[in-house]
Amino acid sequence: MTPSAGGFETVFQIVSVVGAVVTVGGGLLAWVRLRPEMEKLRADARKAMVDTVVSEDAAEDAHWQAIIKAQAEAIVSPLRVEVDELRGEVRVLRAEVETHRARYWRAITYIRVLLAWSRYPGSSDIPAPPAELAVDI
Repeated sequence: MTPSAGGFETVFQIVSVVGAVVTVGGGLLAWVRLRPEMEKLRADARKAMVDTVVSEDAAEDAHWQAIIKAQAEAIVSPLRVEVDELRGEVRVLRAEVETHRARYWRAITYIRVLLAWSRYPGSSDIPAPPAELAVDI
């Protein structure tokens, strides 16, 4: 028995519909089952990309921080040395000022003694200057 042309078409249509349903159904089934995995893979890829960018930024930040630290140290280090030298000079100058201030007031005191002595004409001996001033007189 040979199928007629109309019967063959019907069988072909049924097979085509069944094939389409199986194909679409299988595709839908595969899509439903694989969709979470695809989303997870995409999320993992995004996370990896973000981690890479963050890592590169951190490396770049560390690089620039090292450069800034080196430049700051190159600038600050000589200034520290100079400030230490200036502090030493200030200590010496303060000591000299104190010495001269003390000698100044001793000289003022001696001048006052001389002025007081000069008001009394009967005084015969000039008062001796302090030993510290006698060296300079």
